[in-house]
Amino acid sequence: MDFSEKNKIKDILILSLIDSLAEIYSVNLNIDKDVIYDSIVSKLNKFDILDVNTKSINIENAKNKLVKYITTDITNDLQLYNPNRTLSFFSNFQNSELIGKGGNGWVYKVFNPLDKSTYAIKKIGIKSNFSESLNEVRAMAKFNNKNIVRYYNSWIESRSFDEKINLINSQLLITDKSDDDSTTNSDWEELNEENYNKFLFIQMELCKCNLKEYLKDNDITIKERKNICLQILKGINYIHKNKYMHRDIKLTNIFYGFDKKIKIGDFGLICKNDILKEDVGTIGYTAPEVLNGKNYDYKADLYSLGVVFLEIFYDVTTNMEKMELIRKAKINNLENDDINIQKLVNGLISNEPDKRLLIEDCIFLL
Repeated sequence: MDFSEKNKIKDILILSLIDSLAEIYSVNLNIDKDVIYDSIVSKLNKFDILDVNTKSINIENAKNKLVKYITTDITNDLQLYNPNRTLSFFSNFQNSELIGKGGNGWVYKVFNPLDKSTYAIKKIGIKSNFSESLNEVRAMAKFNNKNIVRYYNSWIESRSFDEKINLINSQLLITDKSDDDSTTNSDWEELNEENYNKFLFIQMELCKCNLKEYLKDNDITIKERKNICLQILKGINYIHKNKYMHRDIKLTNIFYGFDKKIKIGDFGLICKNDILKEDVGTIGYTAPEVLNGKNYDYKADLYSLGVVFLEIFYDVTTNMEKMELIRKAKINNLENDDINIQKLVNGLISNEPDKRLLIEDCIFLL
């Protein structure tokens, strides 16, 4: 083997290593992989350590074949130095207090001594539901609106280092299933931390209470209730404008912030605004087309919104009362002293999606 051929093999190996490392670092630094790759290669080429001008189709093919194996080998070797990593980043926060628990995780109130601020952190147990959980993170990271709970950070932690690496390799580096149309319902188990070895954490804005608690504990005028509804509409409109559906709009997923603003939160069922057939949501708020297994779109959110508005404007003390009012609204027979409120709730709680009021119509009525 002559000297030039040895150099070519060396270049292939170096390029493969750089490609693998760029892929790993891009996940942790949230920087495009190609930017990291090109930066490293250009520096090596500048100092004549690597001759990228000799690349050919054969070199590129060889490099691509090596990347998969190198990435796996690097991460397998890393676990030898830290085989038993515990949940660490979350423990950097102080005064952890469990404030909520639902079908897909736990919510804690925590204090960060570095910035001396208090946050809410959602901890989600991960098994087959990883891609659905990523939907929540990626949607929240894109949102920037005063009527949406603010997102700060997210990370993955595992009881053991090799499981964390396997998760990164299988889900983040190789495939991105978050936008896959074939995504099915999450396979949630009984909510017990011992059932999980991996967790996704979402750090977000802490709110004072949810809307159900706020309505119960405060004497609120009709004018204030209308203002609450306007803020909800602005938040939902923002979500829909960004081509997402919330799919679980209810009083307990809407929050009263410390800045006295109403905020939409809990995006565990959020998805891209498309034609869907997946039966998800909360009974009592879920649109008829969802319950009946029919195709549905963002108008399903509008039905749920109508139920929320019904609870805001009407004194409902039992589920039986609530269902009776919903039944009346479905046949456009729900009455109110304020004709605009009557039109608003009747116009949203309709069995037929195409007959539901649009958000612009709701804002006009309020």
